Amino acid sequence: MKYITSVLLGFCLIVISGCVEPSARTAQTRVQSSIQDQANAMFPTPIVNNFLMREAVVKQTKRMDEKGKLFYLYLLGDNGQQIGYYVSNTRPIPTCSYLTPPQNVSSGDGKVVLTAPGLGGTYPGTCDSIFFFDSATDAYVEVSGFKYFISDQPLQVNAEPIEVKAQ
Repeated sequence: MKYITSVLLGFCLIVISGCVEPSARTAQTRVQSSIQDQANAMFPTPIVNNFLMREAVVKQTKRMDEKGKLFYLYLLGDNGQQIGYYVSNTRPIPTCSYLTPPQNVSSGDGKVVLTAPGLGGTYPGTCDSIFFFDSATDAYVEVSGFKYFISDQPLQVNAEPIEVKAQ
């Protein structure tokens, strides 16, 4: 009999808790949803016909994949003054770009994410630099701490080329 009474009491509590006023969080969520509905009614999401941003991303992707394409990397000092520029066969690449996943996921007693060693057998350090290969000499160049901009066409700016001397 005690068991039946306990089950009935639990059932009544569940039913009664459904009749209680919503929490402040639930009320705020409803207000937020109502405001969003009103905003969508006043300013509906437009139907896009031309997909210009997607077209630009496709164009960029194709251009990044062109063999023999030259990229001009213009370095700026902290004051914004142009220091010079490099010419490369690729756009600058972050030094933390990897050919293998940067993490190992172990699922022994639970999922554990560990930093994976790189292909050189070491673990990655900071990723605050870029690298590229000089187009004239194929010299490896790594740049850190500079502001820069790139173009796939030479720009008419007040900067001299930074030349790598072949050995």
